[in-house]
Amino acid sequence: MRKGRMLHDSVLVMISVILVMIVFAGMVVYFDLTGFIGRIVAEAGNVTRLDVNKQEPASWWDGIYGRLTTLQGASNYTVTGGSVAALNLTVLDIGYFLKPSMNIYAGTVKSINFSALVPANTTEVDSFMGISPSDPLSATSTFVNKTNFTVNNVSMELYSTFTNSPDEKFDLGILKDKNTGEIVFVTHVKPNGTSFNGNTADYQMMLPLKNASSTLYYLSVGEQECSFSIVFANGRNWFSIPCITSDTRIDVVLSDLGKGAGTEHETWALPGCTGNPNDNYKGNYTIIWT
Repeated sequence: MRKGRMLHDSVLVMISVILVMIVFAGMVVYFDLTGFIGRIVAEAGNVTRLDVNKQEPASWWDGIYGRLTTLQGASNYTVTGGSVAALNLTVLDIGYFLKPSMNIYAGTVKSINFSALVPANTTEVDSFMGISPSDPLSATSTFVNKTNFTVNNVSMELYSTFTNSPDEKFDLGILKDKNTGEIVFVTHVKPNGTSFNGNTADYQMMLPLKNASSTLYYLSVGEQECSFSIVFANGRNWFSIPCITSDTRIDVVLSDLGKGAGTEHETWALPGCTGNPNDNYKGNYTIIWT
């Protein structure tokens, strides 16, 4: 009798174990990792590899991208941090500026002294940002590569990083004014490239906040000294050149300036400009020096 009862109890235990195994075999367990990007689905009886990467919002950095265009657009952009904005840059001569050897500069001073630019250290950028070098969002943690740039006809190896897009990379290097210590960021023009979101872009770069506050950056295509700016007014067609130097390679033709339509042309050469007069800008113009 006792043997029969023991056998009965053993059968019940085995049935219970089998039921428990069936239940767990059919369960799918979800691990939500708060504060991390990722979710793992694990099935009972399997060994699953889990690689955890912590990701933080890039609140210290702001991204900009866009095209080089002859159409009038914004001349500056206020960096607020943690966002990406489209910003097209106005140039007069697409053929001259839209090439891989051309640089785009971003600095917090209106007139960059290009002859004074030298390579910057990452700790100097961290000081500019007001961030600890050990912070994951610091320049020390970000600019871990070296890339060659030609600045003011001088080849320099700069600490650099890359901003990715679906099929290519946009580089970003760091410079400083050796006299003032002002930080300047530089990127190569990438004609008809692909931006991070798949749109066509000629440049893409990220810029940090200065001392954790909103920061105004001035952008310059090529090594243009921003000692003055001019506006050409011609009816509904008008062009803005925020900076002019020899890189512009253009003399400005002020056609028919008070002389009647199509009879005589008058050429006004801008200081530091070279190249042939461009006759595409016919009309009555007003030059405003600022």
